[in-house]
Amino acid sequence: MTLSEEIRALLVKAEEGDPEAQFEVANAFFYGKGAELNPEEGQKWGQKAAENGHVLAQFELGHALVREATREFVEIFPRYLNNFGKGLHRPHIAPIFIPLDPLSDDDIKAAKMLDAKARKHIINSMIPHPKYQRAHKTLWEGIHWLEESAEQDYGPAQYELGELYQTNCPFPLDGKKSIKYLELAIEKGHAVAMRILARIYYIGIMGVVQPNKAKCAALLKEAARLGDPVSQNDLGMMLFHGDGVEEDKEEAVLLWENAVSKDFHCAIQNLSVCLYLGNGVEMDRERAIALCRKIADHSATAAKILEKMLAGSNELCISDITLQ
Repeated sequence: MTLSEEIRALLVKAEEGDPEAQFEVANAFFYGKGAELNPEEGQKWGQKAAENGHVLAQFELGHALVREATREFVEIFPRYLNNFGKGLHRPHIAPIFIPLDPLSDDDIKAAKMLDAKARKHIINSMIPHPKYQRAHKTLWEGIHWLEESAEQDYGPAQYELGELYQTNCPFPLDGKKSIKYLELAIEKGHAVAMRILARIYYIGIMGVVQPNKAKCAALLKEAARLGDPVSQNDLGMMLFHGDGVEEDKEEAVLLWENAVSKDFHCAIQNLSVCLYLGNGVEMDRERAIALCRKIADHSATAAKILEKMLAGSNELCISDITLQ
């Protein structure tokens, strides 16, 4: 085993039980820095560091295990979508089910047609599957390590748990824990945690929290101030439509301009329509068309809007807000 002098010295400390040294040795093997690339050896030392209380090792181990479980769930999930997804409605699929490799059009169509009852039926059908059982065990091991890290007040672990606990089956839906961990992450200025909690307040969680658009808007405002483009877009939608807040189209346009500077496509689409119609901003159809053309290849909706703009149509409107 080829090791640099620095890693040799760290390895001695690691073998003596030093968690920081164990974490550094794990990274050396994972990334091939000062040691030959050896993921298995890296995992061994990362596990030891986590077991000895290293907060970052706990987070990275938990994150990796949850990601591994997600991959396995995704692999078997589409097989059940086509069997049970047909004829159902209420479009919704948990965001964490977005696969790392693309699903077929049939899989996606079936997924969008699932309702809560159908998803539960699918999970009950999947439980006997050995791969599901393995993935379920891996998931809960990952959650264990994320919670260990979160209990040491590590913000990224708190955020990840907050998001995970508000995701539906086969992941552990627990609204109270989701809010608890999101609030802890928010105390550390985590903008995306603010956005996730804002969406919870927008729609509510039965038996846990009632919809509260004022709280939703306040969280989005702070996340937008911190530069989160999704929050800038969502708050802009609320202001533009006067949805739970006082209508302010000019402020909405300013928020979308900020999100456009970060190349956020929904905001580009919204701003282009406002510019085209002169709604909340001075009319500028040339810029409107240029913005819409920028995203038309990536969005069927934007492509249709661009077609109408090029035809000189005035039959355009800002889409209804969707924070779900």
